[in-house]
This record gives sequence, C-alpha cells and structure tokens, in this order.
Amino acid sequence: MTAGEADRRTRRRFGWSIEFCPFAVGGKNWLFVGSPRKGREATKFFAILESCRRSSHNTFEYVSDILVRIGQHPVNQLDQLLPDRWQPAPRTA
Repeated sequence: MTAGEADRRTRRRFGWSIEFCPFAVGGKNWLFVGSPRKGREATKFFAILESCRRSSHNTFEYVSDILVRIGQHPVNQLDQLLPDRWQPAPRTA
C-alpha cells in the first residue's frame, strides 16, 4: 500500500475531508526539517497558519500585519495577536 492509499483509507475510515488535513499532501516532505528544534518551530508556525485559516482571515494579511506590529506590541497583551482575537491595524491614508 502506498502512502496516498493509506491516507485515503484513514480519511474514509474517520470521515475526514481533505480540508481536515491540508498538509497531508506534504507527507514525507515535512519529515526532514533539519533538526527536532526546527520541527517544533515548523509545527508552531503551521498551527498558527491553520488557526488563521479557520478564523477566516487572509493568511498573508495576518502574517504581514503581525510581523510589523509584534515589535511594538506590549508583551502582556500578545494574546491579542493570536488569530482568533486578531483585528487588523487601522489603515492610514
């Protein structure tokens, strides 16, 4: 059985759609990230991106905004920048 067949059988067995496991396509591509530490960091990054997608935010806008704002944001309020609580910064003219 190939990895693709196993993936399809697992999704069918548990009733998962492809949206439930969007990174399944990467399969073994994500297996070698360089080190266990890099693997943990990649996992955190993908979890944030998936949370962003589930919150119906534009992922590019979210990451762009966060990268600009995180340096000036108060440390005790960083939870406001999580995808489920994030509000885009007001646009200036």
